[in-house]
Parts: sequence; structure tokens; C-alpha cells
Amino acid sequence: MASYFSTTAEGILRSLINEPSASNAGRALFFDRDGVINERIFGGYVTSWREFRFVRGIAAALAELSSLALPMIVISNQAGVGKGLLTESDLADVTQRFTSALEKQGARLDAVYYCPHRPDQNCSCRKPAPGLLNAAAKDWSIDLRKCVFIGDSESDLRAAAAVGCPALQFAQTPDVSPVVPHRYREFVHNSLSLPAAVRLLLRDVCGPARENERVPLGDSRSKRR
Repeated sequence: MASYFSTTAEGILRSLINEPSASNAGRALFFDRDGVINERIFGGYVTSWREFRFVRGIAAALAELSSLALPMIVISNQAGVGKGLLTESDLADVTQRFTSALEKQGARLDAVYYCPHRPDQNCSCRKPAPGLLNAAAKDWSIDLRKCVFIGDSESDLRAAAAVGCPALQFAQTPDVSPVVPHRYREFVHNSLSLPAAVRLLLRDVCGPARENERVPLGDSRSKRR
């Protein structure tokens, strides 16, 4: 299953689930994996599908964001590969399973970019270095200044800042502040408030959305079952 990934010159493991298109006006949504899409294993790594647990509510949030008709791209450090804790084939299996599970719930992911290196290898792609963002930008003809990156850690926010990409910090806890127009960057968002926060930030950095991207800006809580 290792052939699921292609490998860039920098050693990035890349899976293009859908073909890049020039119709995105240079915009895209980026997501960290561990801590945003699935629950982080602190002090360890997700090494198999049985250890993978979706963050509560994230599938619905990603499904709602899929309606924006922008590329949805995962970028993630996976040093467990470089440390020998899981193989490239193991990582491919987990990736295929979680992207397929999300697709069944209406959540589209278009590409995944992984840095498999250990911290001591001093690569150019391990966050907070911006190599993963730059690789995706090249493949998808993206202007990173017009994108949004959702991450849960300081390294995510630093990687985004290095290339001028607007970012939102994600938290799993439900007791976070609500979305407030013009001040939303000051808040940490969870899966309930994330869709509205992303749309507000896109509007702020890119101007009004195209006609087929206009979706309600109201609090996402009203849409949850």
C-alpha cells in the first residue's frame, strides 16, 4: 500500500485524492490532522486504524466546509514513520480509512501531505517549517495569503505565519467563546464554531465569496442534531 503516496524531492509523502484544479481562485482550506481531525495521542502516535478516534463533531464541520467549493487539504507531521513506529504502508492504511469514513459523511478531503521526518533530521517540511504548505501551494496553484489553516498547536500557527497564511486555533473542548465578527481571531474554535469562523476569515482576507460559495454565517450550533 506504500504506492498510495508519491514522494516529493523534499521527502514529503503526498496523496492527491482529487485532481488539482485552477478554479479555486488561489484559495484553499488547510487542516492539521492529529488534534483537529482525530484525537491526539499525547506522547505517542496513531500507528493503526484501531487507534484512530475522530474528534467529536469534526465530520459535520468538515461536511459543512465542503460546501465552500475550495480544496480541503490535510498537512501533518508524522514523525512516527521516521522513528520506525509505523510504516509508510501503515500510514497509508490509516489515511485511506479516515478519508473514506469522512466521505461517507459528506466531508470531502482533496489531498494529504505528511512530513515523515524525525525532528533531528532538520528537514524543510516539518512544522513549524512551511514546507508542507509550500508543496501544496505549488500543486494546487494556491496563494497562501488567501487561505485558512486550522491547527491546534503552536507549530501549526508558526508554519502558517511563516508564509502569511491566516490561521485559526482549534480546541476539542466545547466551552470555547462564540464567533464574534471582527474579533474572531482572538478566540479558540471547536468543531461547533469552526465553519462560521472559517467563513468569516475567508471573507475578511478575500472579500465576498462567489455565488456558489455563499452559505449562512450563523452559529453552527443550530445545524447540529
